[in-house]
Amino acid sequence: HIGACASEGVPMVARISTAAAVVLLVGMITPAAAPVEVGLAAPNTSAAMPYDFDGDGYADLAIGVPTEDVGSIKDAGAVQILFGSATGPTARDQLWHQNRKGIRDRAERGDEFGYRLASGDFDADGYADLAVGVPREGLGGRRLSLAGVVQVLYGGPRGLTDRDQVWHQDKSGVP
Repeated sequence: HIGACASEGVPMVARISTAAAVVLLVGMITPAAAPVEVGLAAPNTSAAMPYDFDGDGYADLAIGVPTEDVGSIKDAGAVQILFGSATGPTARDQLWHQNRKGIRDRAERGDEFGYRLASGDFDADGYADLAVGVPREGLGGRRLSLAGVVQVLYGGPRGLTDRDQVWHQDKSGVP
């Protein structure tokens, strides 16, 4: 997962694990491998609680369903959000996939949208955002047919929004 951590006298550092759970409950992630430090990040005291996409103070449940069919498109993938409350997840929900109106790109066979999930307040607006792994996303051309991307969905007062970004290694400025 991508997140921040601090301990006595140790600066905040961004961490990335090599694997993460597909189902993320109450803002907790148990990495399958030891995290790797990748750089320093300044602390942000106004950052949102992880997985609190609507900013109501309760963590929401993000469920990756990478083999979900979207219409007739096999294994395009989806992410289901169940909003949290004082007593846990509720029936209030959102369903996200690449054929949803306003979302960049489009669902394609085998994309596996939702294969990995991570949360953070990436734009520092006080709402948690969701990074969605799409490991089999093609970027055009034979060389990049299964390049994969990370699609970031930004949070807001009603939960995740269609304001999104797509990140990949063929994007200018991405190493």
